Amino acid sequence: MATADPKILNDFVTESKKLVEECQAILERIDGKPKQALFLSNYSNRIDRIMGAALSLAPPDKSSALKIIGNCAGLCKALSARGPELAHHQEFFGLLVSFLMDATDVVGDFLDRIDDPPEKLQEGVQDSLLERLKWIMDLSQKLPEFADKKTENLAQKEIDDLIKKLGL
Repeated sequence: MATADPKILNDFVTESKKLVEECQAILERIDGKPKQALFLSNYSNRIDRIMGAALSLAPPDKSSALKIIGNCAGLCKALSARGPELAHHQEFFGLLVSFLMDATDVVGDFLDRIDDPPEKLQEGVQDSLLERLKWIMDLSQKLPEFADKKTENLAQKEIDDLIKKLGL
């Protein structure tokens, strides 16, 4: 259950829903168009605003819907950062954009359910995203761009940390 000031929380939800709509529009614009992968930075900037606000409002010492929203948005941001460097792999780029569309929908759904217990939201992440995320990460690790272990490990560590924070 969210515990922030109700007015601030309402403002956060209203602004975040607008950002989710903008994110969805960006993803729809680039879907099937890897040459427009640089627009993922616009997506990343918007999803980062949701992440930052949610984590700023979240209580520091316990699980909350705000933390789950923030961490789910953080996962979207981390994955979208990989998009431009992998755009020349058209099939992988399409899978990534598709996953981001679904994950962005999940963030929007969670905003509608901000007063739900965090456990309910965690179930939603597990049911809708976890298997596909693992599959996408496995595929990305096989691409030549990630032969450099330092790059691979940094990106993977960030994503693994976010998955842990989501309680998965």
